[in-house]
Amino acid sequence: MKSRGCMKLEDVLRSNIKLSLLLLLLNVSSLTAANYGDCLNVQSYRGVRKIRNGHKVCAKGDKYDDDGRKCTLCFNGHALNRVCYQEHGWIDRVVNKPGKSKHTICYPEDGYPYHKGESQECPEETCTAENCQLPDCFCHGDSPHIDQSERPMFVVITYDDGVYEVNFDTQLRPFYVDNEYEIYNPNGCGIKTTLFVSMDYTQSDKVKAMYDAGNEIAGHTADHGLPSGEDEEDYKDTIDAIDGMKRILLEETGDSRLVNSILGFRAPYLRVAHEQQFKALRDLGFVYETSLISRRLAREGRPLWPYTLDYKANKCDSAYCNHYCYKGFWEIPLNVWKCSNGYYSAMLDYCCVGQNSSTATVDDWFDYFLHNFELSYDSKTPLSFYTHTHVFDFYPNAFPAFIRWLQHISRSYKDVWFVTMQQLLRWMKDPLTHKQMLKKWQW
Repeated sequence: MKSRGCMKLEDVLRSNIKLSLLLLLLNVSSLTAANYGDCLNVQSYRGVRKIRNGHKVCAKGDKYDDDGRKCTLCFNGHALNRVCYQEHGWIDRVVNKPGKSKHTICYPEDGYPYHKGESQECPEETCTAENCQLPDCFCHGDSPHIDQSERPMFVVITYDDGVYEVNFDTQLRPFYVDNEYEIYNPNGCGIKTTLFVSMDYTQSDKVKAMYDAGNEIAGHTADHGLPSGEDEEDYKDTIDAIDGMKRILLEETGDSRLVNSILGFRAPYLRVAHEQQFKALRDLGFVYETSLISRRLAREGRPLWPYTLDYKANKCDSAYCNHYCYKGFWEIPLNVWKCSNGYYSAMLDYCCVGQNSSTATVDDWFDYFLHNFELSYDSKTPLSFYTHTHVFDFYPNAFPAFIRWLQHISRSYKDVWFVTMQQLLRWMKDPLTHKQMLKKWQW
C-alpha cells in the first residue's frame, strides 16, 4: 500500500524545477521593473513606495507614534527592517553596546540637521596680529600677549573612549565628582576633566553623572570609527559617525543640555578623516578639534598654543592636516610628551616610563609626570594630559603616582589651573592674568 502524501523522486524533482523556473521568472521581472535589486511596494511612514537598491527609508510603525522608529534598507531586492532610536530617519553605522542588541540611529529622511557650507581656500597672506585678532582668530605659533610672569598655567586632563561602571567608580568619580583626593584649583573649586566619548561600551548614565558634576563631554564618534575621508563621498559617513554619538546620548539620557554642550571632537586613533572631518565638524556646529599632533616641544623645546584655522599652519606634524581654512574654528594641538627613553609621544600612555612601563615604580611614573609638567611650566604653555582610563589598569603604579602628582601641583604651584578644553578656549578668547582669574573665574 502506497503511503499517503508521498511523491516519487522524479515528481519531486519536476516540481522543484518548475518552482525554480517560476521564481526565476518572477525575480527577473522584478529586477527588470525595479532596476536590478530595487524593492517594490515597501510600507514606509509616508505610504507604499519603491526603494532603490542600497537606499533606506523610514518604516511605518505599528501605531501612529511609532512612525519613523524603524528604517527599511533595500538590499538586492530584499526589504530589511532596522530599529531606530530617533524619529524619522536612519544611519547605517551599527553600534554594539554591552547588554544590548545592535541598534542604529535615525536621521531625518528629508535632510540632515546641519548646513553644508562651502570649502574656503586659505588666504595667501601670512597670519599676523593685524589680520587675526581675538576672540575669533589666533595665529598658529603665537603666544598670548600677557606677560609670562603674570600668565596662569593650565593643565588639561582628557580621557578617550568608553565611560562605564568600573572606570567611573574607580578613576573618574573619585577625582572629578567627589574630589576624594582633595585637589583644588586656585579659586577653591575642584578639578574637572574632558571626556572624549565613544559609545562603544559606554553607559550613558555615567556620562550624564560626569556632565552634571561640571565636567566636559566631547565627541569621539558613535562606534570608535571614521571613514578614511579621502573621497568626497565619505562626507556623509563622517557626519553620521560624529553626530551619531550625540544622538545615542540624547536618546539614552534625554538631556538636551548635555548633548548641546558637546562642542569638541577627537578622531579615534588620531586618524583624521582628511578634509571631510573638518568640513563635518564645521557643518555640525563644533567649536574645536584636537587630533593634530605637534612635535614643537621636541624640535624647539616649547609646546604649541591652541590656534584657529583661519590661516594655514606654519608647520604640521600629523599624517594629515587641513588643506582648507575654517574661520573661527579652533585646533587644540596634541603636544607630545617626552618619554623616559628620550622619545616623544602624543598619548602619554604610549610612552616608555622608567626602564619599562610595566615594571616602572610609583617614583618612576611620578618623575615622568612631573618632568613633562616642568617642560610646559617653563613657558606657561598648557599641558595636555591625553590618555585612556585603561592605562591605570595596565600599569597599576601609574595611578598612585597620578594622585601624588596632582596633589603636588595643586599644593606647590599657586598659579596652575586644572581646566577642561572649553575652559581653556574661554581663556584663549579673553586672556586674563592669574590675579584677574582669581576674581572672575568662579564655577
